[in-house]
Amino acid sequence: MFPGLKLGLKEAETEKKNFECWRKAKITLDRLAPWIEKELRKGWGFKAATRTYHIARSGTDVEIIGQYKGNSPTSIGMRKTKSVPGAPAKCSNLFDVSQILAWLAKERRDVQEQLEWREQIPDLNPTPFNNLYDCSVLDRTLEWVWDNLTSTAP
Repeated sequence: MFPGLKLGLKEAETEKKNFECWRKAKITLDRLAPWIEKELRKGWGFKAATRTYHIARSGTDVEIIGQYKGNSPTSIGMRKTKSVPGAPAKCSNLFDVSQILAWLAKERRDVQEQLEWREQIPDLNPTPFNNLYDCSVLDRTLEWVWDNLTSTAP
């Protein structure tokens, strides 16, 4: 077998294990909202935080129609725009969150911005997933999973 192919197959198996672990990391909207309000808003801005919250809540993207002043990403007036491909009707695990963030990154108009946002996803907080469900295959991930979002510890 070619070395490159062998490495590619190994990486695919690792990615599969990562996704399985992410699916096991259960979260609730009640625990997701504070992270969106604070961490995601700080890192990606008000609009992305608002869109993340509503996609996680309903599987549907939104357009902000309320005034920013005096509102938060979870309380501002909005209008539903379109269903997000592959998003569940209600976010229930870390994999769902990662897919929402990846979809929002893809929605950036500038290709360079798309790449930059995608690269930021694992670095929103530095702690590895390794602590969750024995996912030793991950190098980095979102600390908020463990501290803020997981509904039950392993």
